[in-house]
Amino acid sequence: MKPLIVLLLMLCSALLTAQDSTKVEKDVPTYIIHSAELCLGEALIFGNKSFKFKKIISDSRCPKGVTCIWAGEVEVLVEIFEDGISSGEMIINKGNNSLAALFGLRDLKISKMLVEPYPHIDRKIKPEEYRVNLSISEKLYPD
Repeated sequence: MKPLIVLLLMLCSALLTAQDSTKVEKDVPTYIIHSAELCLGEALIFGNKSFKFKKIISDSRCPKGVTCIWAGEVEVLVEIFEDGISSGEMIINKGNNSLAALFGLRDLKISKMLVEPYPHIDRKIKPEEYRVNLSISEKLYPD
């Protein structure tokens, strides 16, 4: 019985040391974040692309000082440029973050959109007071 146990232990140790130790490196993408706080008419420029803040289409966010059932949303009209040429306009909000339809790039997304000032029950916001803090996430793959 002892020789059988010794033989099994030797066989197991031989199998364990025969494992392939080659590390396989996968193509790990890197992310570049392009950010800017935009006033009316300003653009976020990255590479040959840019987003110009045109205007606030609607701001239905629940004002401070009010109890709301629905939080609301804000919609921002931006004009998109590629190589300095307008590719058209797009309405963006927190719900639509994919920019694949615009540039044909599935690896370009809106990672952050913060619109200020936040509405208050006692104050109406003038169109020129709005600022959009916008971040675009671009996924790059190694060569």
